[in-house]
Amino acid sequence: MALPPHQAALDSAAAVIIPVPIDSTTSFRSGARYGPSAIIAASAALEDYDLELGIDVAELGIHTTPPLEPNVGDPRQMALRVQTAVSQFAALDKTTAVIGGDHSAAIGSAIAHRERHPNLSVLYIDAHADLRNEYQGTAWGHGSSARRISHHCPVILVGVRTLALEDGKRRRRERRSKRASCVLLAPA
Repeated sequence: MALPPHQAALDSAAAVIIPVPIDSTTSFRSGARYGPSAIIAASAALEDYDLELGIDVAELGIHTTPPLEPNVGDPRQMALRVQTAVSQFAALDKTTAVIGGDHSAAIGSAIAHRERHPNLSVLYIDAHADLRNEYQGTAWGHGSSARRISHHCPVILVGVRTLALEDGKRRRRERRSKRASCVLLAPA
């Protein structure tokens, strides 16, 4: 984030943010790769005091790494790259987050966090379910993100307005068998 050096030093930071500027699996419009840099630039105007916590969260220290180098040719390798980066900082007991790009960046992050926190569950907020087994030739892209994450931990989907027909059929089968890997909080 756009913080002064004394609040952004890795050694003293409680949190680490990893920019992941990828959009190689987007399907409608590219440009998500510019999201991390835009968020970081806009963060200079944020107010840091949190009413509920009663603290200036920037004083906890938030280190922002250089952007992770995209692997645009292989989404699975990109997920592994994100997983490795998140694991590295989580091993230092840093609260670690990624800022994407497209939401396939969440796959590697969730897997890394699950390794460290066995009882992890993921709150997945999106207008689409992203539960496809494969979309546009890859099982590791934005249309399959929640599905890949659900193979590692429970996922709660919020805000979904539409999903693929195959996902709807799978959801009905899982609800009947009481073996859902994802909980969809949406109108029935």
